[in-house]
Amino acid sequence: LDSKCFIDAMMRCSFCCQFLILPQCAKSFGRKTAVKSIPNSHSVIIRSMCNESNSSSRKYVTSLQNPRVKLARALVSNRKRKENGKFALLEGYRLILDAMQYGNVQIHTLFIYQSNKDHRSGVQQKYLDEILDKGSEYLSQNDQIYVDRNVLMEISDTATPQGVVAIVCIPKGTEESEETSRIDANFVLVCDEIREPGNLGTLLRSAAAAGVDSVLCTKGCVDIWNLKVLRAGMGAHFHLNIQVLDRNQLLKLVQEQYHCRIYVADSNGDQEYFAVDWTQPSALIVGSEANGPHQESIEAANSIIRIPMTGENTESLNASVAASIILFEAQRQRILSRR
Repeated sequence: LDSKCFIDAMMRCSFCCQFLILPQCAKSFGRKTAVKSIPNSHSVIIRSMCNESNSSSRKYVTSLQNPRVKLARALVSNRKRKENGKFALLEGYRLILDAMQYGNVQIHTLFIYQSNKDHRSGVQQKYLDEILDKGSEYLSQNDQIYVDRNVLMEISDTATPQGVVAIVCIPKGTEESEETSRIDANFVLVCDEIREPGNLGTLLRSAAAAGVDSVLCTKGCVDIWNLKVLRAGMGAHFHLNIQVLDRNQLLKLVQEQYHCRIYVADSNGDQEYFAVDWTQPSALIVGSEANGPHQESIEAANSIIRIPMTGENTESLNASVAASIILFEAQRQRILSRR
């Protein structure tokens, strides 16, 4: 069907377009293909009609007692999320799409704010279409739930939610484990009892940007699936190999499997961070701001390193800032060594 004729037919007979032509196109070629075949100037109109034609099969929920809504509300609580163990909550179009594209994360339930369909930006609609497209193989109508504002605010952790929330199945290995991954790594970040969610999320984001092979977290760290960690990480979770391990097990992995030299960041260190040869297999251990690196980590270190500071009134840097400075120095050296 010629696209011009298609549009003319649509304008003359909205019933045919809404209930006969578009559903058949979507069934034959896929929703995305059917819409892409139409000129951009008419795509908004057609997309709207596609949405309307599916409205009868949508599942709308306004009750907080719905089992899936109750699960989502429980996952907002950090304690209950840890108790559950199998699921995590993701919020926002880009974060959910990143999880599906790069982390091979499967969605259990997708919540969409029903009133948002009229106010969604073009970019947000594009992301939502991609989310639905990627989940089409396993997301049934029952897994896509449209909710009102009251439900949305109960399952969201932000003051101004974007309007899309997902319960996802947590990838294996990212919960506390007794087993170690068999990957090879020669650039490793160890987060030693980092308890502040914003710090851990920023550490993960910097690690992904600096090309870290593996991030190892001790069991004393804040839950890596904490909503604030996820927000600060900006999708870094899905670009990294992350494991949560007992400290002794973690140090053994770094030394015996990865064969890395261990460097502990500490303001009282005896070696400046840029004097280290980061082109060799290396592991950087960063401790919490409150307590610093654990004694076992210090004892296992090949060197304690520091960032020299000339400011008289500055005792130390934020843990995520300090780690980021060191990680990007390591990346700089590694890039130069390959030229």
